[in-house]
Amino acid sequence: MGLLTFKGGIHPDDGKRFSKDQPIRPVVPQGELVYPLSQHIGAPAKPVVKKGDCVLKGQLIAEAGGFVSSPIYSSVSGKVKGLEQRFNPTGSQVECIVVENDGEYKEVEYEPVKPLEEMTREEIINKIGDAGIVGMGGAGFPTKVKLSPKEPDKIEYIIANCAECEPYITADYRRMLEYTEDLVSGMKVILSLFPNARGVFAVEDNKKDCIEKLQKAVAGEPRIDVKALMTKYPQGAERQLIYAVTKRPVRLGLLRFRAVCLRPDGRFPAALLRCSGDCGSRGWQPRRRAAGRHHRQCAACRDLCRQRHGHQLPAERHPLRSHRMGVPQQLQHPSNLLKL
Repeated sequence: MGLLTFKGGIHPDDGKRFSKDQPIRPVVPQGELVYPLSQHIGAPAKPVVKKGDCVLKGQLIAEAGGFVSSPIYSSVSGKVKGLEQRFNPTGSQVECIVVENDGEYKEVEYEPVKPLEEMTREEIINKIGDAGIVGMGGAGFPTKVKLSPKEPDKIEYIIANCAECEPYITADYRRMLEYTEDLVSGMKVILSLFPNARGVFAVEDNKKDCIEKLQKAVAGEPRIDVKALMTKYPQGAERQLIYAVTKRPVRLGLLRFRAVCLRPDGRFPAALLRCSGDCGSRGWQPRRRAAGRHHRQCAACRDLCRQRHGHQLPAERHPLRSHRMGVPQQLQHPSNLLKL
């Protein structure tokens, strides 16, 4: 079977040789810790501590400020120095909780969690929300929201983005090698929420050792597959990855959920929840005809419009999608994709 991929892409030097053989090492934070209350998309978290309070490692210091929000926990023990305006990585000033680390790392006592088999779907999702798990991308979308689509029975695939196509980066590579069982366990948790979905670990073929370990780990799991992807950039981008695995294009301008489930300590992404809707796009700008104000169409678009409507659609209704995204020209409208 050939490697899964998309049309287009580039082949830069990956540079992974510099770090791929270095095992993961724990890093102990030192000194002053700054916790932005807006480190996720949606409403900022609301502080539940004040200046002078003593906190423990794992203690709640800010609660979710709404449905699309996430709580924040202290990663050290120490004293709260105050709530201050600080710059975040994007250059904006946001309210932050500043904690002076006492270096003792005293930890809270955690409540025991029921076995997964004894928990309802709502209990699992609420537990994920209470843990403060958010996506590892720039938006930091709360995972609880991503795992709560309107029609969960229509979800068909849970795709774990194990491509790591970016040059030099090897964090996911080391996680796959050192925490294989945690990755599989995280996938099983998500699959328990979507009874009709299949789990897919999508790994670029320059990580053959990871593919082998994952295949052994899922040998007894009938709902989980390991798929090898062609090594190129941007194989791990959302639309390219979804097309490579499912052969279904995701058009521009549509709502897509990426549900990232993390291992219990919330350190690495384990899965991507894929859903898309009906046709509609932007990005490619074809010329318009003077008469009738119709788009200039590619052959696939023209044939589809004639088949469905008996004529070419006007510009505002024509279901064009970008031809620069590295996916085939043939338009597909699968009726079993979840429309949100």
